[in-house]
Amino acid sequence: MNKCRNCGAEKKEGVEWYDETYCSGKCKASDGGVIPKSHTSPITQKSTLVDYKQDKRNMRYRRRFDPDKLNWGEPMDATQLKQAGLRANRKPIPGDWDFVVEVADNG
Repeated sequence: MNKCRNCGAEKKEGVEWYDETYCSGKCKASDGGVIPKSHTSPITQKSTLVDYKQDKRNMRYRRRFDPDKLNWGEPMDATQLKQAGLRANRKPIPGDWDFVVEVADNG
């Protein structure tokens, strides 16, 4: 399918879609589709401190203590974190939009 079933947006080269028939989870939900909680799609955007601060209702991120002291960019080593005055790299936690459950390989 080359168009979103809900909004009619056309697929563009190199742009990830939510699934084969919808351009986003919002379009799927608007069309009456059910979005399972465990759904994970390829992560194509990065989280930033600005995004976190704009998320006033905590819909996309879990609350964090002193978010200004976290590195929200590419991971840094301990020396880089210390030099930047940061205490840790931000890691996705349950409740964050980009949290992915790691599945153990028992094989």
